[in-house]
This record gives sequence, structure tokens and C-alpha cells, in this order.
Amino acid sequence: SAAAFSVGYESPSQFSREFKRFFGRTPQAEIDWMKATYALPAPSGSPLYVSSH
Repeated sequence: SAAAFSVGYESPSQFSREFKRFFGRTPQAEIDWMKATYALPAPSGSPLYVSSH
């Protein structure tokens, strides 16, 4: 609902309906997709440090 209000909607449900009509998925589905698609891989082993000195 914060996103809906921040872009001028008075009703989060109206924002969600229009978002789904425009993008083809709900705002929550978009959030889930973006997290899965753009997530950084978990760190493995010890971190690598590079020093230029």
C-alpha cells in the first residue's frame, strides 16, 4: 500500500488491479520475480580481498 499511496492512489486494491492489468502480474508477484531473478548468489567460502598496495 505504500507504493500505491506514493504514486497517488487512494486505494491499494485499485493500484493492484491496474498494476496487474498493465504488467500482467500482481505487485507481489513482481516483487517475488525480481527477487528471484536479480538476487545475488550466496557468498561461498572466505571472501576475497584485493589490495592495490
